[in-house]
Amino acid sequence: MNKKFVVNSEPIQRVKDYIQTILPESKAINVKIDRLPTKGFRTRVVVNLPEKQLVASKIADTYLYSLEKAQRAIIKQGEKDKNRWKKRHRSTFDTLNLAA
Repeated sequence: MNKKFVVNSEPIQRVKDYIQTILPESKAINVKIDRLPTKGFRTRVVVNLPEKQLVASKIADTYLYSLEKAQRAIIKQGEKDKNRWKKRHRSTFDTLNLAA
């Protein structure tokens, strides 16, 4: 039985702003924090990108720590996605640089 938990919105807004600066192409960022019956908190962060959706769900003893863990997971997923895109399109950029 998950209970609704009201938290201070300032840390959540800071996380949203930080994700927005790292992933400026994101359309929407949703953060949901639930209190678990086992004295923990589950944070779920969903970032909608133009082509895909990044999702991170983390559990920790405090809501701030679970929020921080979810933020790190989303940033890591976003960087991994950017690197994949660069590897796929590397040959295009190399030929353009050689032609110049």
